Amino acid sequence: MCPQRRQGEDPEFDPLTGLEQLFRAFVSKIAFLCCTEIGAGSISACAVLTLPDCVHIASILHLFAASQSESPEEREHRRVNGYLKALKAHLQECIKACQRESTQDSESTRNAMSQIQEALDACFETCQSELGRESRPAVNRFAVCDLISSLSRCIRSDTFADVRRRLAREDNMMSTTYWSDFVHVAGRLLSYKRAVDLMDEVSLIWPELFSNIQICMIGSSSPQPDVLSGKPWTAAQIMGRSTSDQQLLRLFAEQLDSLSIHDIDAKVSELWLNAPKPIVHAEVLVHSWLENTEGGIRPERFFNRWKFIGSSKPPCKLCSYFFDEYPTDVQVRPSHQNTYFPWRMPDIYGHQGAGSIVRQNLVMESIKARVKGPAASKSVEEMEEALDDPHEEVLLFKGRSAGLRDE
Repeated sequence: MCPQRRQGEDPEFDPLTGLEQLFRAFVSKIAFLCCTEIGAGSISACAVLTLPDCVHIASILHLFAASQSESPEEREHRRVNGYLKALKAHLQECIKACQRESTQDSESTRNAMSQIQEALDACFETCQSELGRESRPAVNRFAVCDLISSLSRCIRSDTFADVRRRLAREDNMMSTTYWSDFVHVAGRLLSYKRAVDLMDEVSLIWPELFSNIQICMIGSSSPQPDVLSGKPWTAAQIMGRSTSDQQLLRLFAEQLDSLSIHDIDAKVSELWLNAPKPIVHAEVLVHSWLENTEGGIRPERFFNRWKFIGSSKPPCKLCSYFFDEYPTDVQVRPSHQNTYFPWRMPDIYGHQGAGSIVRQNLVMESIKARVKGPAASKSVEEMEEALDDPHEEVLLFKGRSAGLRDE
């Protein structure tokens, strides 16, 4: 699949291995259903705790953009309508791609995509207002159920093998994204059905999770401004601060010299001046809240002593590194291994003591080391290949630009 669409793989629930995986899937589905913003601009996370007389759900909706003031019905309509419109746009591009080919596989895939399009078209209708004077777009919820069934059949069919091949081709060429975009949006719609099915299953096993519950909403962190203050560094300065290995620095210098025609310093300056404002990601913020409230992260505070923070999407690479390096045994979902620049450590307050600062600095240094290691190794490999073949210089630059989000 396209690098921007890589998904973390959650373990499938197996009744022979116990119920903890089912519970983890349930907590993440709660987070998914709490996430009310479309796209990558929002992530929600939550943990299910046990109080003496009720189940306590600690949840945070982590927003990168300000949410609009609207009713739950309007917000849900906007979200579903947004998914349907995005699916329609990507689906049309997929059908056009099949029409440009004349193979048996492309014809079968086009027919499958056309059936989905028919189900999708039925989801849109026009409703009259109560006064009957004006119309507004609406979503036919029954048709959406039919669409989800159609998508589910397609993914389970033999035809989807051709879609997988197209995804792999798209990943290799990195020229188009409509197949991966189609699969991504379809997956978001299918997640609703899986969430409902999962809720039904969990309600039979743990009915106490659906009665006498208390919800605690945790405020999102504030973006930290002016992280890259002062005059932008040059590419040479950045390379010089990235390692003390003299051989590696010589390789960097040689490659920077060979790429001088691309004016890398100007591109670095643009990134520097438009740097995103870091924010504490949802999973890390929930962990920080748990750690600094009564009961901390002791096992008895968690439902069935399962120390788990669920999230609406798999954690990013830096969040994964945080939970690996931080002295905690609280678990999160497997990471999708993408890296998002607006990331920072949680705030530390005076009452937490100097030990918290020392611990956080040690964790940050460990995370930095894990980021630098693979990045340096990849740079060396690419540079050595490019220096052996001068025709690879432009490709190297493009490849590194495309890879910024993943390293």
